[in-house]
Amino acid sequence: MGWLRFPDGELGRWACLGTVTDRSVRVWLRDPTCAPHEARLWVQGTIAATATLTPSPTHDGIAAADVVLPTPAPGAAVTVEVAGHQRIAALAPAAGDRAAVRFALGSCHLPFVRRPQGLVVHAGVGIYPAMARVLRARGVQFLLLLGDQVYSDGLRQVQPRRVLRRRLAAGMPLPPLAAVQAWYRRLYRGFFAQQGFRALLEGWPSYLMWDDHDILDGWGSLLHVGPAEQHLYAAACAAYLEYQHLHNPGASLADAPPFDYHFWRGDVGFYVLDVRGARDYRAGVLLGEAQWRRFEAFLEEATARGVPTVFVGTSIPVFHFPPVLIRLLEHMERPPGSDGRDRWSSTRFRSERDRLCEQLLAWQAARPDRQVFLLSGDVHAGAAFWVWRPGVRGGLHQWTSSALTTPSTIGHHLANWLGTAAVNVGEDRYRARCRRRELRNNFAVVEVQPLERGGHRVTFALYGYDPDRGLLRAHPPLHAQPR
Repeated sequence: MGWLRFPDGELGRWACLGTVTDRSVRVWLRDPTCAPHEARLWVQGTIAATATLTPSPTHDGIAAADVVLPTPAPGAAVTVEVAGHQRIAALAPAAGDRAAVRFALGSCHLPFVRRPQGLVVHAGVGIYPAMARVLRARGVQFLLLLGDQVYSDGLRQVQPRRVLRRRLAAGMPLPPLAAVQAWYRRLYRGFFAQQGFRALLEGWPSYLMWDDHDILDGWGSLLHVGPAEQHLYAAACAAYLEYQHLHNPGASLADAPPFDYHFWRGDVGFYVLDVRGARDYRAGVLLGEAQWRRFEAFLEEATARGVPTVFVGTSIPVFHFPPVLIRLLEHMERPPGSDGRDRWSSTRFRSERDRLCEQLLAWQAARPDRQVFLLSGDVHAGAAFWVWRPGVRGGLHQWTSSALTTPSTIGHHLANWLGTAAVNVGEDRYRARCRRRELRNNFAVVEVQPLERGGHRVTFALYGYDPDRGLLRAHPPLHAQPR
């Protein structure tokens, strides 16, 4: 990777914010000197709490810590100072409070293209300053980024799987794991240094989840997994822990996959599934039983808390392409076969898809003020679906935003248009209706407002960006509330 030079350089000393509660803020820091730093949390012009961050030389100079107030201060505006950086946030509402929640949704960050002179940014990065203006105007409180924040295999002539397989075929040993980890870390330093994306992470606390390109294309849906793929997965896992997972609630460097997590904002619940950490198409395992137990415990806790609205993040949309197409593709070894095997409706994963939908439909139907929203990325299209099972009360909303900057082809556009239009072909259990579709680069803003009669009015505002003309288009917002 000696030839690889990122247009905006690589992260040096830098800080951003992760999980925010009604009394704490998670601070993420990288300092290659590994000097300790004090993080100071200011509230109303006074230092109200501090924490020491000691970057680790064995983890690329990274550290994270929660700065915790002595007592909760729901909704308070706070400033964090650390290592010469200032970041601002608003503390979350207290548990059970009926307060507004506003967040941005996005996925798939590939801002670079390879040219003879090296890497350059493409016109799609213009989405980021436009997005920042919308987020400030809409009073967005945090970001939810659902996968492919880096592309380990997205730069032409950088194909780590192919390189490692060639080494093995030539009788050469795999490079040391530390060397492969260093390669993934460098990708993070370059991708996160892209000035538009970096400004988003500096401007808003972020929650993140990985998907296949943060590891390697099709991870968990490959028919053949050998030493090269396992080596790459181990390295990608370590880098994901450091650069993404440490933002998330309760995360530590000792965590092991799957990396699912949950959090609460007032009387709204969020559960972010990890569909890569335990995924094994050959074994027919998608989430794994440990993750299922944690998710089911979350629904039980939501019931105990009296939470009426639940968001479930899954980097892969549960519904998007027709099952008949998935069944035709999934037996092919190479793409688009692995793309078909990636779907929740593929033959090996369909039972877990149905398990998820039945649990969510049952939870939603148990009380008239409840609503469930599936949030996703991956497919390089923005979309909104209403999903139901005939004969069962209510249904689920699925909202997707993808991609922020990853370029799409005519083939992507055609597949997404036809796929979403024919989503029910071959489906014998559920019905889905596409209500919004955006084939260009896009992001979304979700706003949750309490209703006097109980429950919430939830708004999905999808924004498409035309990189050729530098124009941002706002779709008419969709509104959902208890029926």
